[in-house]
Amino acid sequence: MDRRTFFVATGLGATAVTLLPAGTASATVGMSPEEEGLLLRQARDYLALRADQLTNAPSLFTRLSDGLQIDRESEARIHDDIEVIKATREDHRSVDGGNASTDISVSLVEVRIDGDRLVATVEENTKLYYQNPEPDEPECEEYWLRHDFTFLQGPSGWVMLESMPEFAGGALLPSTQAMIDTGAAPAEPEVVAEAEAPLPEVAPELENGVGPKGLSKANKKKVVNYAQKYVRKYNKSYRSYKADCTNFVSQAMRAGGWKYKGSGVGARRWNHVWYYGPAAKATSYTWAGAENWGTFARIKSKRTRKIKMSSLAPGDILQAAWKKGNPKDHSMIVVKTGKRSEKYLNYHTPSTKEKKLSRVKKESPGADWYPHRT
Repeated sequence: MDRRTFFVATGLGATAVTLLPAGTASATVGMSPEEEGLLLRQARDYLALRADQLTNAPSLFTRLSDGLQIDRESEARIHDDIEVIKATREDHRSVDGGNASTDISVSLVEVRIDGDRLVATVEENTKLYYQNPEPDEPECEEYWLRHDFTFLQGPSGWVMLESMPEFAGGALLPSTQAMIDTGAAPAEPEVVAEAEAPLPEVAPELENGVGPKGLSKANKKKVVNYAQKYVRKYNKSYRSYKADCTNFVSQAMRAGGWKYKGSGVGARRWNHVWYYGPAAKATSYTWAGAENWGTFARIKSKRTRKIKMSSLAPGDILQAAWKKGNPKDHSMIVVKTGKRSEKYLNYHTPSTKEKKLSRVKKESPGADWYPHRT
């Protein structure tokens, strides 16, 4: 496949920006390859400008690059965002030494017309390289995030009016999107009272399929392997959800040996069942709802137990409520441990690989945490 690549200096390294083959989305609105390239360059400049502020040696420019045409209101918003991102950079430096450099690639997904405006959907793939990784630790945090860029045709070309990342409530967005409040997670409703005819109790060792003390070492490795394989490439055997973090966790636990409990439409609201069905209405709330999953895992089935955050190990699950006292918003999988009790997390919404727990905690000071030993 013929690919065009552009590079822009970022921090201590270089940001690689890859464009899909010319003509990928031109049929939608009749754009020329040159116009497509221009839109991607503008998206690249915008995303690189934000990511660059997270590095320990950010560029000294105080205005947007010459390749990015933007209206004054949007430029003011970007500068406000950058001030917050700079504060996040200092948080990262205080936690682990910060970021040495970044690599960014962008690809054009779709271009559409909305009245007199053009909307380009672009997927960002960014790597934030840790400053001082140990030889056996991950070298970077990596994420994939789609953005809708809105443009208006101006006298000298397309002018960017707005950039909006695609996110769902409860999402843990990357550090480059620090200004955005995603709101509460669209969790399935919590069930207070059980049904009149609950399922019969099943012994934990039979229900779990791996023994009364939780997953074996081999089964927890299966959880980690699943989380690494499908953090970006979604498993087509399952539906994806707009808020997909707990769906991803359930898939990994299924791969690790958890057996379904219950089935059908009528039982799906119960918190003591857990199963995936051929349609959303035949899938339990505990499968993809963070609050419901937590209730099933620790209270109803006792498949997990509470542990200290410092005790989390690969294959364990960490859940969070971003505001104290609220229902759980987000679910994450521990995939690696490092020096100084560091934990590395994979999760969906958005797809993120090997982000440090210490950074998540620093960026979420008002959160409640729910560590699960699986």
